[in-house]
Amino acid sequence: MKCTNRQSNHTVRTATLFLAGALLLTLLALPSRAYAKTITITIDDDDEVYVTSPYSTTAHAVTYTAPACASTPSMSGYVIPDSSSRWLSASDLRGYTDWELYIARNEIYARRGRGFKKANLRNYFNGCGWYTYRYDPDYFDAYLSDTMSDVERYNATTILDVENSRNSPYPYGSEYLRP
Repeated sequence: MKCTNRQSNHTVRTATLFLAGALLLTLLALPSRAYAKTITITIDDDDEVYVTSPYSTTAHAVTYTAPACASTPSMSGYVIPDSSSRWLSASDLRGYTDWELYIARNEIYARRGRGFKKANLRNYFNGCGWYTYRYDPDYFDAYLSDTMSDVERYNATTILDVENSRNSPYPYGSEYLRP
């Protein structure tokens, strides 16, 4: 009889603990859902950053200064130095920040002398010792983008795909690569 009592007490105690734990988890989950916020970060052509949340009706502008090109004697100034000659995979890009991927994608074009419409790209690449502006962006896109190698086109697309999968604030829409 004692054995049955212990078994029944243990079952009741276990069920009570289980229900108390489930209730506690439910109560803890409610505030996080109630106060969870989603923000959207947008960077415009003039390097203005706009932060929008569902609880505000207007975007808040924040001044943003893009990082400078790392053209020091110890560094090449390239994010991915061999992106024009080696096929990249998504796993190769895993350790890069959103900004680094944005620059890496556009340095493929910068190597060929393409200019940039976006102020953050112009400022960045003008600070790189290896960069030489040779072509207006519209001219390059219309007449010279076809001269890019298969490796360059593939890598630019792969980098953009990774940026899109991360919801990076830097990539462009379905018009593809319009830096």
